[in-house]
Amino acid sequence: MAIPPRDPNDEDRYALYEHAHHDLWWAKAQEWNVANWALLLIASNVAIARTLIAENCLAFRTAWPFWIINALIPLAATWYLSRLHGNIVHNREVYRELELQTGVKRLREQLREKGLQDADEKSDPTRGIAILGVMAGVFAVGGAFGILFMGGSACVAILTGLALGAINTVILWRAV
Repeated sequence: MAIPPRDPNDEDRYALYEHAHHDLWWAKAQEWNVANWALLLIASNVAIARTLIAENCLAFRTAWPFWIINALIPLAATWYLSRLHGNIVHNREVYRELELQTGVKRLREQLREKGLQDADEKSDPTRGIAILGVMAGVFAVGGAFGILFMGGSACVAILTGLALGAINTVILWRAV
């Protein structure tokens, strides 16, 4: 026998509010994990290529699989950052909706009157995107230097970095 549904009460709302807050915290922490792991993977890929391929043989014809991996790591990391950002924006919207249903809105107004609260109640989807742009830019630079360290010319490395930077920018702005 199923229990009939009941109307939500403040305890339910606060529980959801706490979950939304935790989800925001988790996604923010994950963004930094992604940044660290992406750079570590790029460096590891370069190290593996330089270990397996003799110094005088490092060129596109011998290192092309590593070059491709070096281009895919920044793209995959930026794509995942964009998904995390979308998750953050969604959780902020949930957070704000729950605030409207509880006494948090009144509390926020009281804090604002005392000059202790500056946050707007609207969720801005571009909030936090700048730091993700910096991360994506660092990924692009890391990918470009990786190409250079795996026998690519400076011209190829610069073009790779610019292409990765452009693609990463599109990936991030599509998330907004």
